[in-house]
Amino acid sequence: MLDEAALRRLAEMGIDVYRPRAQSAPAGAGSAAPDSGAATVYLLAEQADHPLLQALSCTFTLAGVGAVVARAQAGTDLAGARALVAFGAAQARAVGGLLSARQQAAIGWVATGELAQLRGDALAKRALWGELKRLLRQLRD
Repeated sequence: MLDEAALRRLAEMGIDVYRPRAQSAPAGAGSAAPDSGAATVYLLAEQADHPLLQALSCTFTLAGVGAVVARAQAGTDLAGARALVAFGAAQARAVGGLLSARQQAAIGWVATGELAQLRGDALAKRALWGELKRLLRQLRD
């Protein structure tokens, strides 16, 4: 039998788990959004509809962390950010202009190459996933 966390993860992925009628549905199985107090990670890239960004957003959601895909530019509100993942040097520079030094020191950062460069580079993707695991551990502490 699956525990509540496994049932919740399956529900977030859109997988229906059929149970005997005598048992009740798990609490919160239909809710895919993390709670309002969850940490927020901003995924900053030029292309908001890239498949890798969608996979990362899903990964953070399954970990119980809210993820927002955005583009770092003037007017972008990063006040609620607990962590940033910047894809490309241009996005990292733009974030440097948007946040004060105190804010930059207080949040977790991951800066990586452009999304197009990551596509065929297995080592870069492995390094990115390693940094994201570190970032998730930092957010849970």
